[in-house]
Amino acid sequence: MFVLTPEVLQKIMPRISSSTAQVFAPEFTKGMSRWCVDTWDEITMFLANIAHESGELQFMEEIWGPTYQQLKYERDFSKLWSPGLSTGAPNSLAYALGNDERGDGRKFSGHGPIQVTGKTNHVLMGFILEQDFVTNPKLLTTPHWGVQAACVFWWNNFLDNKVKTSFVNVVKAINGGLTGLPERQEYLKRAQLYVTKF
Repeated sequence: MFVLTPEVLQKIMPRISSSTAQVFAPEFTKGMSRWCVDTWDEITMFLANIAHESGELQFMEEIWGPTYQQLKYERDFSKLWSPGLSTGAPNSLAYALGNDERGDGRKFSGHGPIQVTGKTNHVLMGFILEQDFVTNPKLLTTPHWGVQAACVFWWNNFLDNKVKTSFVNVVKAINGGLTGLPERQEYLKRAQLYVTKF
């Protein structure tokens, strides 16, 4: 079984404190083992994306503006609400995220180190992990549940298969695009340097 040490975690994410590394390293070790994030390529790509998505484990909750993009998380009750909405149409993102009630966009904005977003994803994580992340989405901001959910996201989206194709495909699956790709690639280089190949 791969063991992520606090020292290696700090080398990949140099802005975190030693106390943060001490808390998160064993959580990642347990989560990656349980949810089969278990090859060298997977582990390095997983940690690189976690580093970017969470600002090196500094942000366990999406910073709310609201930005133009975040406003799309909220349902517009004056517009169509149905399957088959074209990408970019009013309510298309809110519908995809399952944010059907007023305030869901803010309530179910990104949580945890991989930024679980949307009511549907909070329900799914709760079902798999047997927790109520709908009533209390901030549970996902705790090290244990946040890391477990990040590993579940990887497992549930078959990212082990995307790893075999390219890092870019992994980023697209996590982000929906290529936001922050150069930074993610720098984290990947660090992870590949410091995670011993096995």
